[in-house]
Amino acid sequence: MVMGKALFLIWVLFFPAVMVMAQHWDSDGDGIADSTDGCPYVAGPAQYNGCPGIPVDLPAPAPVYFAIGQSGLDEAARRHLDRLSRIALADTTIYVYLYGHTDNTGNAAVNMALSLRRAAQCRQYLIDKGLSAYRVMAKGMGEEAPPADNNTAAGRRQNRCVVPGLKKMKK
Repeated sequence: MVMGKALFLIWVLFFPAVMVMAQHWDSDGDGIADSTDGCPYVAGPAQYNGCPGIPVDLPAPAPVYFAIGQSGLDEAARRHLDRLSRIALADTTIYVYLYGHTDNTGNAAVNMALSLRRAAQCRQYLIDKGLSAYRVMAKGMGEEAPPADNNTAAGRRQNRCVVPGLKKMKK
């Protein structure tokens, strides 16, 4: 019982400090916190928002869609990600940003976790296809920034997706 109280006390004392450290974590060591770094896995100067060059948006590929409550990739999603990987593998200055979304049915916290799992699944698939991990960023958006209207069944279906973005780094 004493051990349990001691662990609880340690948790209460140190958890806030860990959370503050996580907000200021800098994976690439460029002095810009991951939470605001445009390229959190590769170092770059502050003038380029932590990216190795000036990020230039490229035309966005179509979203990758998912079934309700699912984060697994079906055959259509894999074909879509295969095309995306070929684009990124052909030019090492292209970085891929994956924004996971959900519809607004269910619990917001569950939807946030689901959106991150969707983006992470796509990220891992691209890495498995040969992209360097530092060139593929995944972020869960939950139900907060839907690409379509959540007030209709068609809109909710469109919101169960990962929206890829491509940025080319110009020096």
